[in-house]
Amino acid sequence: REFGEPNRGQLGPGVNIARYAWNGRLGEYMSGEDPYLGAKMIESQVKAYRQVDRPAVQVVKHWIPNTIETDRNGMTEVIDERTLFEVYYPPFQAAVDAGVSAVMCSYNVINCTTGLCSAGSAYACANDDILNKHLKKTMGFKGIVMSDWDATHCQEEAAGSGGCSGSYIDGEYAAESGLDMEMPTCMSFGGGVTKRAQEKAARLRWAYLVQGRGLNGFPLGDSELNRIMNHSSAKAVAKDDTTALRSRRLAKVKDQGYCCWWPVTADACG
Repeated sequence: REFGEPNRGQLGPGVNIARYAWNGRLGEYMSGEDPYLGAKMIESQVKAYRQVDRPAVQVVKHWIPNTIETDRNGMTEVIDERTLFEVYYPPFQAAVDAGVSAVMCSYNVINCTTGLCSAGSAYACANDDILNKHLKKTMGFKGIVMSDWDATHCQEEAAGSGGCSGSYIDGEYAAESGLDMEMPTCMSFGGGVTKRAQEKAARLRWAYLVQGRGLNGFPLGDSELNRIMNHSSAKAVAKDDTTALRSRRLAKVKDQGYCCWWPVTADACG
C-alpha cells in the first residue's frame, strides 16, 4: 500500500536461486536453493500483493542468472537452455503466471548455448534469447522488461558482446532484443527508440492494468481486470494505434522516463 498509493512500483520480489553461499544478497532472495519452493512462494506473494486497494507495480528480479555480486557488471554466465528452464526460470515463471507487471534484467552478460539460443554473448538487458525467445514467447510474459540501474553500461570485460560498440549498449539493439524500459535514466535509449515501440506501449499499459489500475491510477472493476488477465498477449490490450498513442501520452505525464521509448526531442531523455 505504501508504494501503491503514489502509483509507484516495488523493486521486488527478488527470486534468484542460491548457487554461492558467499553471495551477499541471499538474504534478499526468496527462492533459496529450491526452484520449486521458490516458485510456490513467489506465486502466492504476487497474488497476495494485488489484494490491497492500490497495489504497487511489482518488479520480479534479477533476470538472469545473477548468481553472485562480485564483478556482476562484467562477468559472462555461460549456460545451457535446459539448466535455465529447470533451475533458474521456475520462480520467474511462477511470477509471470501470477501476473507480475515487470521483470528486471540483471547486470551480467549471458551466453545461452543450446536449444533456441543463437544470440551469443550479450548483456541480460539486451539478449534476444532470454528476453524475447524465452521470457516473452515461451513463458508468456506480457509486461515490461526493466533494466537494473545502469545495467546497459558496457564494461571493458564485456567488450565485443552484443550491442556493445560504445560505452552503452546500442539503443536499437537493446530495444529489438527485448528491453522495454531503461533505468534510472536514458543512456542507451537517449532521444527515444522506434524499434517495437507500439509493443512497448502495450506492455506498459498491461503492467498497470494487471494490478487492477488504469494508467491514471484509479482502480478497475473485476470484469475489466479479468479481461486483461485472459488476453493472450499485451498487444491484445492495445487494440489499435489510437490506444497505443494514448498510452504514450499518459505514460509521459506519469513518469518522464517512459519517453525513452519514443523518438521525441526536448525531453528528459535528451
